[in-house]
Amino acid sequence: TAGGHWDEECLGNEVMTGLADPNMVFSNITIAGMEDLGYTVNYAAAEAFSIPPGSFCGNQRKRRTRGVRVRQLGAEPKHHRQEPMSVEGYNKAIEYGNHVLALRRQECEKAVLPDGIICIVDRTEVLYQEPNGEIYGVEVRG
Repeated sequence: TAGGHWDEECLGNEVMTGLADPNMVFSNITIAGMEDLGYTVNYAAAEAFSIPPGSFCGNQRKRRTRGVRVRQLGAEPKHHRQEPMSVEGYNKAIEYGNHVLALRRQECEKAVLPDGIICIVDRTEVLYQEPNGEIYGVEVRG
């Protein structure tokens, strides 16, 4: 979804982010994007939406590593504001994800594959539970 959807790290559960979520919000950001593409739009159809606090877009916190996607898991009420993942948890998940990718690449190199089969290891998902119980899925690509 890179380059084709809004940045989920910034816009959370907005409908044009790359991951489907049952609580997606159709915001005026998407409506404006459709208007930019030449569609006739109705801004009154937009749902209430604001950029989640603590998100990683345009603020002073360090931008997340390219090739990493973080999403908060679990049932959420509509318009729930995502709690940002802790820096410590984020770093642990990235470190472990990179470790898993390295091990899987080694397995690919050693594997005897049938003719025509190619082994590709380019991403893994790590689940991390914060001390407060919130669970995050961290997709590490590399």
